[in-house]
Amino acid sequence: ITIQLERASNNTAELIRYSLKALNIIYKDGYKFMKCGVIVQDLVPESSVQASVFEKTDLAKSKKIMETCDIVNKIMGKETIRMATQGFKKRYKMRADYLSKKYTTDITEIIKIKI
Repeated sequence: ITIQLERASNNTAELIRYSLKALNIIYKDGYKFMKCGVIVQDLVPESSVQASVFEKTDLAKSKKIMETCDIVNKIMGKETIRMATQGFKKRYKMRADYLSKKYTTDITEIIKIKI
């Protein structure tokens, strides 16, 4: 399903709200849903997003909250602060048994050649 946002956003709470809206549209009683993915399209620079006259959200306050969450998570560890809709227990763990090396993005995994 594709959901069009009213305006471009990088606010996690807003993206979760739209994701739950999409899930409510496609949900069918009696089926077991395990997990899903979200694909974000038509990305634009934050500086070029035009606010709406009818905007109800305090964008500056929302931005400050998200920045604060990001700082705390960076200092204290990933997912120290999370949205309540994400739950408090991880029911699954991503399997990473066969990950490729990160030669171009991690200096500790750079290729070493012996001559």
